Amino acid sequence: MVRIGNKSAQFVFLKSYFKLFNASIKSIELNENEISGVIEWNEDHEMQEFVWNSFNIYTDYSDVSSVNNFLASNKLMKGDRICTSIDSIIENMASSGWDVERTLTALKILRDVKIAMIDKMEITDYFYVRF
Repeated sequence: MVRIGNKSAQFVFLKSYFKLFNASIKSIELNENEISGVIEWNEDHEMQEFVWNSFNIYTDYSDVSSVNNFLASNKLMKGDRICTSIDSIIENMASSGWDVERTLTALKILRDVKIAMIDKMEITDYFYVRF
């Protein structure tokens, strides 16, 4: 089930975010104060519930989605760690017309994202990205 409402930018962001972890969204519900759902790990097809309630409705996540897609398509993630340098990301994004500030802003937003993993209705861990 996908209920998007007016939060389609966050939905697009989450699709790209979970690609970083080699997972895809199976169901999602976007409410006023939180986004919750279930992802499926692509390798073993296990399911994981999640809740994201710390998103900022005023943040433009489209640039972060572009960085996520770049990292995922170039296989630059190992677990929750980005396996390349900030300078390398800046250089690659510059080839698409991005300036340094735009890339650094997108990376900062990405590093600030923290999405709760839910098991048996309790937070057991978090999704996050680091260098």
